[in-house]
Amino acid sequence: MDGQQGVDLGTIVIFGTMGMIILAMGVIVFFFIYQQRMVAKQNELAIQELEHQKSLIHAVIQTREIEQRRIALELHDDVGSTLTAIKFSVPQLTISAEEKEQLSTNLNNAIQKVRRISNDLLPSILEELGLQTAVRNLIKNLNENTSIEFSAEFGGEERRQPKEVELAYYRVLQELLNNILKYAEATKVEIVLASEPLSLHMVVSDNGKGFVPSDHTERERPSLGLRNMESRIQQIHGNMRYEKLPAAGTKVTVVWKK
Repeated sequence: MDGQQGVDLGTIVIFGTMGMIILAMGVIVFFFIYQQRMVAKQNELAIQELEHQKSLIHAVIQTREIEQRRIALELHDDVGSTLTAIKFSVPQLTISAEEKEQLSTNLNNAIQKVRRISNDLLPSILEELGLQTAVRNLIKNLNENTSIEFSAEFGGEERRQPKEVELAYYRVLQELLNNILKYAEATKVEIVLASEPLSLHMVVSDNGKGFVPSDHTERERPSLGLRNMESRIQQIHGNMRYEKLPAAGTKVTVVWKK
């Protein structure tokens, strides 16, 4: 009888131990599954937040384009027209010929500046004639108004890409060249633009002091401009890469594929 009770007690202990092990394993599995679900939920929330931020940035860019278009039209139609009207009235003024000539010169300069600003805000040449022609015009203006030597080389087919792609590339190029003018201390800038049926490649190189975003803190970078460029390229599902050149300067490569 005592032996039977010993067997029963041993069996109870064994089954009890097995039950505790199973319970512990169940708790571990439940905790693991719970952790996995929490991580998945956090990842999902992070993705949603990232998409939300991208949507906000896209909305800001779109709003900016609309506002720039409005200002450009006002400059061209109102300010430009007013200055032109004043220019035509100069011959009727009762002032000396020298004063008339000086006033006409100043008005011509003002009209050209208004046109240049209007074109920067709303590049009508981009909409009408395409990216390559717009880049040629941009380089021509920079060579006429700065001491830096700008050059452009075009490869592939001179074909139109989707409007949003051409606009993104043009705005990114404007920002890159503006940063070079402000920060790079360069004397030469080279632009290579190659358009193919299903892709668009652009390389912008300068011989300045060199800049790669990852080498600088947020405070040291022209961060707003960088974020705008990155956002524009992300919107068209392209990519953008910075490289320091071995001798001096920076090379920025922008690639879009359909």
